[in-house]
Amino acid sequence: KKSGKFLPKNLEETKDDYNKYAKKFFKNLSLPRNVAKPIPNYPYIYKWFRKDTGKIFYVGAGVKKRAWNLSRRNNLTINVIRKIGKKGVKIEIVRMKSWEDALKEEENLIKKFGRKDNKTGILTNMTDGGQG
Repeated sequence: KKSGKFLPKNLEETKDDYNKYAKKFFKNLSLPRNVAKPIPNYPYIYKWFRKDTGKIFYVGAGVKKRAWNLSRRNNLTINVIRKIGKKGVKIEIVRMKSWEDALKEEENLIKKFGRKDNKTGILTNMTDGGQG
């Protein structure tokens, strides 16, 4: 019987919840990347564009492989990638001086392009950014 109290899940269960929807459609939760280029080991902003339209649809802050990783993505973003295919995503990386600068720029870009979920713009992001 549940007591009504919040029962925290362990980290693996939480990750599984985040990825459950994406795993329905993709066995591998990574976008293709040019292996000739090194994986960035510095803070950056990444922008995802649709190759078919050239329009931006997602922005984020990251380090290392985050820009190519589909884990912990919202359903709206996963649906766009399902529609255009993994190879239909163009990734642009912009190096930032610090992690704090990356988070601030993420917020600025989300504000600039707006979000679909709250009917302010075109991005599939579900938050205003800056959380890391």
